[in-house]
Amino acid sequence: MKNLIKNYYSLDNFLKWQLAIGLIANITWSLCIPIIHKLQGLYWSTTYISLYFAFNNMSGLFVPFFRGGSLKTYYVLSYILNILYGFCLLLYFFNIQIFLFTEVILAMIFGIVGPLWRISYDLYVVQKYNKNVYEDFLYLDNFRVSLGGVLGGFLVAVTSMFFNIDQSILLFFVFISFVMYAETLNWKKFYKSM
Repeated sequence: MKNLIKNYYSLDNFLKWQLAIGLIANITWSLCIPIIHKLQGLYWSTTYISLYFAFNNMSGLFVPFFRGGSLKTYYVLSYILNILYGFCLLLYFFNIQIFLFTEVILAMIFGIVGPLWRISYDLYVVQKYNKNVYEDFLYLDNFRVSLGGVLGGFLVAVTSMFFNIDQSILLFFVFISFVMYAETLNWKKFYKSM
């Protein structure tokens, strides 16, 4: 653990920011995923849910067709998708079925844009930094993903004890708004000048 912290402090500002914003995003998305699955279980048949998972898994089949895009482009696309997802949350309060179908479409698009962003991001880090920095960053990134999942899962457990699903959706909206703010700062600080 001591080496992990030491490695974090040895990184430059860009990589530190990416880890911090990624942690915030991981915690935020961990809050929403159980809510979505719970709603699907309440409102959809097993057939719909199975088709959702099939289509969601199919998105990776399209990733190779979009090879070669820039990191900046994929960052902008993921940023736009996060904004759309935030607005999609508001559909929950008008029509849960429309909300769930919109979420499916956005999740499928995320399933393409996310891996494209990750591939271009890894290529950027490999090209810009040496092997040791990249290796340290990968260990820190895996730690970040696990920590975000654990903290997010804990947050879901606590909020589900005290809040109903409507309040949980509102809480997720607040969290995703904070993620949007952090991603906007990240854009201005690093990605805009790429």
